[in-house]
Amino acid sequence: MSDVFVDGASHGLGSTLKTWGELLETLDAELSARGVLLAAVRFDGVEQPAFREPSVTARALTTVQRVEVETSTPDALLRQSLAEAAEGIAQIADDVARVSALFRGNDPTAANQGLARLLGDLHTFAALVTTLRGPLGIAVERLTIDGVSPDEQIERLGAWLESLIAAQTSQDWLTVADILEYDIEAVLRAWQTRLETLTHEPQDRSL
Repeated sequence: MSDVFVDGASHGLGSTLKTWGELLETLDAELSARGVLLAAVRFDGVEQPAFREPSVTARALTTVQRVEVETSTPDALLRQSLAEAAEGIAQIADDVARVSALFRGNDPTAANQGLARLLGDLHTFAALVTTLRGPLGIAVERLTIDGVSPDEQIERLGAWLESLIAAQTSQDWLTVADILEYDIEAVLRAWQTRLETLTHEPQDRSL
């Protein structure tokens, strides 16, 4: 049986638990009763960011000598998630600006390679918006920007991407650059600002 520590304190558990998944289920129940959530997990000092994934929950506790978990309040965990999301969106926006500049330059090959990578990031952004509305449960009105709801924003993003691909196909590099800079980057920066604002708003604003 692994040695288990919760927020640095030794936590005595029975020896009947065989996998991390069984231990996780036990910890979730205990922590929920205390009004906190499991926020981070380390196995023998190694971070386990995907600690709820089946590939991790199936791991036998006999293969782990020390399990360390950290807890957080739901509010703090939500704020952390919002801050991380804002950072991720800022990085995507920076990449959009960089690729836009490439299309305004004299190296279309590098620009198109950058755009190919960027399209995957933009799909990640769309998935993030869904997560904010779904699992994180943030009210739609709090994610509405300039009167445009999240669903409408994603629809606009889809339309911009279609126009972008059409311009790329016709080798209209300036139009590609304009869509990236004036449409896509602009909405990403607005989302970055909105999430940063939500991160610092009081809890009684119903995050």
